[in-house]
Amino acid sequence: MRIALIDDEAEYRALLEKTVRSYLSSRKIDASVESFADAESFMKGWEPLKYTIIFMDIYMPGMSGIEAAIRIREQDDSSILIFCTTSMDHMPDAFACHAFDYVVKPAIQDRVDKVMDDAMHVLPQLQRYFTFEWESQKIRMLNADLVSITTNGHYLSLEDRLGHAYSIRMTMTELLAEIGEDERFLEINRGIVVNMEHITSMSGTRCVMANGKSLPIKVRNSTEIIQKWHDYCFNEIRANQSHMTERR
Repeated sequence: MRIALIDDEAEYRALLEKTVRSYLSSRKIDASVESFADAESFMKGWEPLKYTIIFMDIYMPGMSGIEAAIRIREQDDSSILIFCTTSMDHMPDAFACHAFDYVVKPAIQDRVDKVMDDAMHVLPQLQRYFTFEWESQKIRMLNADLVSITTNGHYLSLEDRLGHAYSIRMTMTELLAEIGEDERFLEINRGIVVNMEHITSMSGTRCVMANGKSLPIKVRNSTEIIQKWHDYCFNEIRANQSHMTERR
């Protein structure tokens, strides 16, 4: 994921970059952040879908943020556009460009956190990651790539979508805390947690993953477990439809 920050005032731009980077670090989101001093320099290297999130100052010498946003929207209607402003006078024009939200300058951490949290809810959660030690190496894995976690004595067995397996000395509680709040992960049995994005089918006794692995479901709770998976799938479809409608 790439994030662009455009503001002609160096002080505000630096403050915005600091708050955005702080947010990414606290949420363990893997993203690059690029800063630009004016809309012209940003648009010179811009191309459709290059940036996932764009923070755009409205008032700038030369090309204004509104003018840049209009050009962006002519070719790219999917980037999340967040305007930065000291005045609300031009906000109607800003939202006419399908702006996602706005930040009043100077950027305050709580406000940037709120806007970024909202943006993350409408974006695929592909960039969240966690870290663990394996064979004297520090491994960083995207949450989206983790298929399943199973306990094995004092160890956990992790499998990713590429078929790699890792045995690590860590408790389930510790690992889930490292992963952070992520609604994709579901406990289907004692000591077994799966990523619902990778489930292909469920029965009353087994959960089959996209990598072909079949895991046992806690039979006593199978109806509730299957319902949670169905609810997740339904909510994902509804969220994608809503997002597409908002971007039209």
